[in-house]
Order: sequence, then structure tokens, then C-alpha cells
Amino acid sequence: MHAPKLDNVTPLPAAPYQGLATITREHPDGGLWIEGEPSAGPREGLVARRAASCLLEPAVGDRVWVVGQG
Repeated sequence: MHAPKLDNVTPLPAAPYQGLATITREHPDGGLWIEGEPSAGPREGLVARRAASCLLEPAVGDRVWVVGQG
């Protein structure tokens, strides 16, 4: 059995905002609240508990890299 091939060298397309954020709390209906100061300025948002590109499930207190639209 072979491990899946992950493409970690392809650059992401330019996005309106990107930067570090901290997971602050869990949402009762699933998902996680993040707070950070990406390139577009301070923001708080709700993200999925586990994105398709995550290998590990994030938890409250973890720092994550955020790339998004809008």
C-alpha cells in the first residue's frame, strides 16, 4: 500500500486575504471559530472542522494559516 502523493510545492493562487489565525472556540453545530489578522486586516470567522487539505484535526488554541475569499 502506497501513501497518497501530496502536492506541497504548487503555489496557491493569490487570494484577497491570507495569514495566521488562532482557533478560539468550537461552534455548537460543528466547525471552529478563528481569529486573526491576515493581510486584509483583523477578522473572525467560522471554518469547517476539517478541511480536505488537513492531515490533522485542528483544536482550540492551534494556530492555522488562513487563505480565503471575501
